[in-house]
Amino acid sequence: DVFMSIFTSKFIYDLNDNVSIAGSSLFEQDNQGDYLMNFLLEGGYQFNDFTYGYTKLDLKLIPYFRVNVGGKNKIYSDQEFGFKVNVFFN
Repeated sequence: DVFMSIFTSKFIYDLNDNVSIAGSSLFEQDNQGDYLMNFLLEGGYQFNDFTYGYTKLDLKLIPYFRVNVGGKNKIYSDQEFGFKVNVFFN
């Protein structure tokens, strides 16, 4: 009996073919009235058409910073630094 309401928006700006920056906001609310709102700032660098043997892939390195600006009964920390690695096989 959990219903989540989620509203999110994201803006991405490509500086060139390999480098981009993004900002987003997220609002989540469940049916008990608990909610969370945060902002996320991401940067990214992409290695296109990386070849290793017979395998072709795209590799994306994404450092990010997230800050929670409000919430009720939230379980997350107020600020978070992180690093994501995305691999896309062609």
